[in-house]
This record gives sequence, C-alpha cells and structure tokens, in this order.
Amino acid sequence: MNKSELFLDKYRELESLVSEKFRFNDNGSQISRLERLPQFKAVASKIRYCREVRNLLSHNPKLGDEYAVIPSDSMLACLDEIITAVKDPKKCRDVMVPIERVMYCRPDDGVLETMQKMADSDVSKLPVLQNGRVCGVFSSRVLFNMLLKNSEGEIKKDARIRDLGDLISLTDPEAAYYRFADENKLLSELGQMFDSAYENHIRIRMVFVTSDGTEAGKLTGIVTPWEIID
Repeated sequence: MNKSELFLDKYRELESLVSEKFRFNDNGSQISRLERLPQFKAVASKIRYCREVRNLLSHNPKLGDEYAVIPSDSMLACLDEIITAVKDPKKCRDVMVPIERVMYCRPDDGVLETMQKMADSDVSKLPVLQNGRVCGVFSSRVLFNMLLKNSEGEIKKDARIRDLGDLISLTDPEAAYYRFADENKLLSELGQMFDSAYENHIRIRMVFVTSDGTEAGKLTGIVTPWEIID
C-alpha cells in the first residue's frame, strides 16, 4: 500500500469515527462539520488541510496507475493527530500540574514565611489547603488589601494565613478568577471556559482540579493559562 492509499484509508477511519461519535444529521461532509466544532479549534487548520488533500486524491483521476499527489510523512502524522483528537481527546488530567508538584500553604502557616517562599519561587499566588481542600488563595493582591486595612501598615511576625479571614476566601468578586473542574473534563471545554471568561473581561488565574470537580473535593492538581496555551 502506497502513501496515497494509506492516507485515504486513514481518512475513511476518521470519517467513520466522526460519524459514530457525533452523528451529524445532515448529508454534508462529516469532516467539514468537525472542523467547525469549537472543541477542535486548535486543529481546525489541520483538518481543513487533510480534507483538501483527500478531495484532491479522490476527485481527480490517476496518472496511469499512480496518484498525482503522494502525501508526505508529515501529512500522515497530521491525520493521525486528528484521529487521536477525536478518538481520545485530551482531558484535564493530561495537562494539569499534579498535587505532588503544586506549591500551596495552610491556614496555620506564617504570613511572612509564606511570603518568603513565594518570593524564592517567583510565584504571585498560592492555594490555601485545609485537609486537602481549597479554602482560599493567598496572593500579592491579598497582601496589598491587608496592608490597606492595617492602619499601622505592617505585617506582624506571628501573623498566620488564617488571620487574613475573608481576604483569602474565594468569595465574590475574587471567585470569578478561579474555577473548579474534575480530572476528566475535556481540555477543549476548559479552553472554552477561559475564552468565555475573557470575553467578559475576566482572566482566569487558576483552575483547581479536584476529586469531584467542586470546591468540596480534594485538590488533585491545578491548570493555569500556561497549560492551556501549551
């Protein structure tokens, strides 16, 4: 089997997968409809490219016994990537920073010690965990608001994270910048969540991935805008 025939076989596999998974009701091109689905936005240009190559191979006569176009290895790999995206789309668990690598603090931690840890690691925010669950976020914004509220303009040496009260809690309007999801949430859905928030002038700072996708579940990892971009 030459590369042109292999490409057409793979394309038929893709058509079969799309038909089985999405069950588009009309008689139009299954693949062109796949291309327009928001969850495939990241590979839409590759889908279109493969569709154009397929049409060229299928709708034009051979020159003798040979196809006029022979797809490259890169073209075949591109089609394989699309098939994988349909068959086994990426989920939160595939890109999240696992809990073992997440830097966080606890309510009993000292404020000054936590600030030093953040400065040493060049981070601007840390989830606050109590019994493995997210109960707030300690950030540079929290420190700014704390100093504004403190008439003396200083941080006491024995101050604890828990002493910050509502300043670290995920309540309105701060809650809008943080979201919760479970490990099986599709990465495409997460991307749409970021896009939708941005359209409303909100930049999501962090998604907390928990055992049940809610604030009540134990933290298993985090997703930041950087993981979505990657």
